[in-house]
Amino acid sequence: VGVTGGTSMTVVLGPHAAKSVNYGSGTSAASIPGLMGPLHTRDPGKWVAGHLLNDNLGGSGTDTENLTPLTQNANKRHAKYENKVKNLCERFDLYHRNHPTATFWYGVRYTVVVSPITFGNFPPYDGAPSHITITARVVKVDKTSKVVSDLLPTDKLRIYNFGPVDIHNDDADLV
Repeated sequence: VGVTGGTSMTVVLGPHAAKSVNYGSGTSAASIPGLMGPLHTRDPGKWVAGHLLNDNLGGSGTDTENLTPLTQNANKRHAKYENKVKNLCERFDLYHRNHPTATFWYGVRYTVVVSPITFGNFPPYDGAPSHITITARVVKVDKTSKVVSDLLPTDKLRIYNFGPVDIHNDDADLV
């Protein structure tokens, strides 16, 4: 069958990305039709339709291209990194409110790649990925040209970069 749902997502999030007016939508029992039902039947309460782009950063909970099956624990591990990205956006928002004449803004290039390797080789596990890989990099965006640049090696904000980090759907999450 192969992995069902989204396969990857890359976005540059600006300083206003974490504001509530930009929120996307949550998931429901109907998310990723045909797969989440069988996963819930097999392992009740253990699986969620995990967002590739978090709903608090504008990600859709109804577009299957933005969702992938994750165990509850894998989703919680992913949330820790999503919170780091949200916190960076909030921090950059404060910076830009205090520096209104800056010719650039700071943002975060956030990438999530869904593994093509499946969690198992029989249904319904053959529709869930073994893991997702996430990466975040602080970037600088020119306000006029909109050109996105990586930070220089000497830039202190690079300390907030992370990844690649693999977040696994582990068997231990299902016991």
